[in-house]
Amino acid sequence: MYKHHHALVWIDHHVAKVLKFNDVALPILAIQSSDPDRQVHLSESTHGTGKAPVDKRYYHAVAAALNDVEVILVCGPANAKQELLAHLKSHDALIAERVLPLLTVDHPSDGQLAALAREHFKSDARMQSAA
Repeated sequence: MYKHHHALVWIDHHVAKVLKFNDVALPILAIQSSDPDRQVHLSESTHGTGKAPVDKRYYHAVAAALNDVEVILVCGPANAKQELLAHLKSHDALIAERVLPLLTVDHPSDGQLAALAREHFKSDARMQSAA
């Protein structure tokens, strides 16, 4: 049995916002990347690809926040959501199985994130009192 029925994760390469729901939404948990000022896409040069390495500590922290959730919606503006899902499949397969198809979402406010979660999960009877 899971402690929370649903969670929405909004993620980019700087911060992940985790919003968990039972009958009501819990406060949003913000998880910072190891280097929130890092540049993800730099110009390619003779020194490498120009792409920053995956922040495994960051994705482990997000995964830990999702251990107790039954259904997970992951969204965000760029490829961090795909990197999180790949990390989950490699390191936390049981959590990865509970992730719904990914959504591309720009940079919503916390209120907009809560509204997105309510809208997405509204068909689940457990969410009726949270709406």
